[in-house]
Amino acid sequence: MLIVLLALLLLSCSPKYKIVKEYVLPQNTLCVQDCKEKFLECKKACFESYNACLKESVERARKVYLSLLKDYERKSREYEKAYENYLKELRTYRETLYRIKEDLKFYERICSAYKDKEACDKKEWLKKRIRFYERRKPLPPQKPTMPSYEILLKREREACSCECGCEKLYDACFESCRGKVRIKKVCVENCD
Repeated sequence: MLIVLLALLLLSCSPKYKIVKEYVLPQNTLCVQDCKEKFLECKKACFESYNACLKESVERARKVYLSLLKDYERKSREYEKAYENYLKELRTYRETLYRIKEDLKFYERICSAYKDKEACDKKEWLKKRIRFYERRKPLPPQKPTMPSYEILLKREREACSCECGCEKLYDACFESCRGKVRIKKVCVENCD
């Protein structure tokens, strides 16, 4: 426990770093200006695409929801029928188990009172029958789950991305203009 606490203490005190890019301009800055314009166009197109995706996500989620709702209603009807059958099977199961237990009580009394071999054998057989029967208790059917529009909408929106690779394109363009992109690791917290 002490070792875990020391490890956590050391980790919480250790420095935290951030990766930053440093751009070293080339002599021809007109080329870099062209890269900046392409970067801004890429970001604008990406933003528009992202917003369009978000707007379309509402309709996609609605279509999926309606389809799942129809499926849920069908499964609910099937569930109701299966549940009625389950209740009938459970009633029969309980009645049969009750009858076997009553028979067991009867044969236990006879076996105990008269030491009748046939009654004692029947008693043992009924005990085994009860254990066997108890393991075969009917199980209720699984109730269908109602679909959630909010969850579907969230999933559809998560599929939308505002990451279009514009920064990578800019870096490649910048370097093609003979500029240099340096990646640095900079300490941002708990620096000594």
